[in-house]
Amino acid sequence: MGRMQRAKGARGELEACKAWEACTGFPAVRTAPLQAAGGTAAAPDIKVHPVGLSVEVKRYRSIALHSWVRKAEQGHGKHTRTVLLSREDGGDWIMSHHLSDVPIVARLLAYNDPTGVLEQRSLAALYKRLRIS
Repeated sequence: MGRMQRAKGARGELEACKAWEACTGFPAVRTAPLQAAGGTAAAPDIKVHPVGLSVEVKRYRSIALHSWVRKAEQGHGKHTRTVLLSREDGGDWIMSHHLSDVPIVARLLAYNDPTGVLEQRSLAALYKRLRIS
């Protein structure tokens, strides 16, 4: 990977940390400096709270997922949050939504929880159980 690509990746990770902190109120730290200081290369791109979440950062000029979300958002009212479920053939389902919608989606899941799952487990455990990223 070239120097410019590494710099763009580092900028993306820093932007993601700031966005995570602004959205959730929880801290986020790039792990690349920790890896360079003797950590493991298998660490996620950023370390976040709550514990139990692994965050990888992907920053590209254009990502098809973003156009799918924009298309799904068309025609919805401003009080509706869009969640995109996608799956490759033979793969697991993945849930995607705007980072700024995390608190709202979490509250909606908790409020509309007929099974009591969220009362018994943390949201991180629920996401892990459902394999949602």
